[in-house]
Amino acid sequence: MNNRVNPSGRTMGRTLAIQITLLCAVAISQTTQTTKSQSTAKPKPAPQKQIATASAPLDKHALQPEVDKPTGLSPDQVNVLQMPAPVFKVGDAEKKHFIVQYTTDYTRVPYKPEVAIQPVPKSADTYKTPEETFITQFSAMMSGDYDRWIAGWTEESKTLMAKYDEERKRTSADRIAMWKGALTDRQVVLVERIETGPYVLLEYSLRNAPTAGQNKGQEILHTMIPLKRVGNQWLQTQDLAEDLMFQHYTEEPEGYVRKVR
Repeated sequence: MNNRVNPSGRTMGRTLAIQITLLCAVAISQTTQTTKSQSTAKPKPAPQKQIATASAPLDKHALQPEVDKPTGLSPDQVNVLQMPAPVFKVGDAEKKHFIVQYTTDYTRVPYKPEVAIQPVPKSADTYKTPEETFITQFSAMMSGDYDRWIAGWTEESKTLMAKYDEERKRTSADRIAMWKGALTDRQVVLVERIETGPYVLLEYSLRNAPTAGQNKGQEILHTMIPLKRVGNQWLQTQDLAEDLMFQHYTEEPEGYVRKVR
């Protein structure tokens, strides 16, 4: 099982390849830090039937890293390679496995009930807590305010995203258009909070707005966004873009295995 590094003093493998998933706003960080990750994840919370409404804290956009690139030789390549026979006398050959496991320790805190986010005006923006930053960020996206949204990122992340956008000739108008397409008639619902090292990851569900008689709308996206304390603020970060737990937790909460040959 491959996992990320426990960021409590080590580096949660991260940064660079973050696709700001939510609204397809892809932001990639291209800095590779030590990645030791993944983990003994806990089961996801049972489906909540009751949804509470909050109108203050909220995170702006969800990030989703690029799929990690395979390392080493593929099975086909291994089968094709012809090894020379040993020069000296040998015993019977044995097929063996060598397993390396990286573990990420974290605390999972489910929201009970789940929290349906309500956008707030810019005058109410605050970054005092992870949840408040989450609300501020999504409020910025829902209102189509790029400057308001980018203000909620760490300085390192802003630099990485600016470079990524420049390389792809993406403008702030492009992001705003993506947000509009992703968030119109949709509902953002906070599901759980993951605390690990210096980071808090807020897991949320993007759903179609429920219709009359529905308890909740159809889920469109289930992901999470990482936040990091900077001074007295909690800001969105690209630090975990290449982190395996961040990349796979919402789909494989019990752990992720990657074979390297």
